[in-house]
Amino acid sequence: MNHFAARADFCRRIPGNYIERRGIEADLCAGLETGIVTSEQSGSAYPGGASALRAGMGPSANLRGELGSGLALEVRGAFGLNYLNAPVYNEAPAPLVFASAELGVSVRLP
Repeated sequence: MNHFAARADFCRRIPGNYIERRGIEADLCAGLETGIVTSEQSGSAYPGGASALRAGMGPSANLRGELGSGLALEVRGAFGLNYLNAPVYNEAPAPLVFASAELGVSVRLP
């Protein structure tokens, strides 16, 4: 299975009490996301594969910690409601509520 998705957020940054580019920043966001799940099962009754479109909206939060030299670690959590979902291979549709957690590393260019 492949999952392709995109998310757009409107955020409010809550700066910490620290020297610029050192410490932790928090972002509180609200956004929309959409994605498509595609699958190809070999030797099944679905020779062309199947796909399902998913769309949702909800809040998210980011914590970004500066590690130094422009390197930062980010932790992100999102929660929301699916308002457009469809089953893949005639299975049950996606649940009404979704949640995700992500871990990332970023580098700030000079």
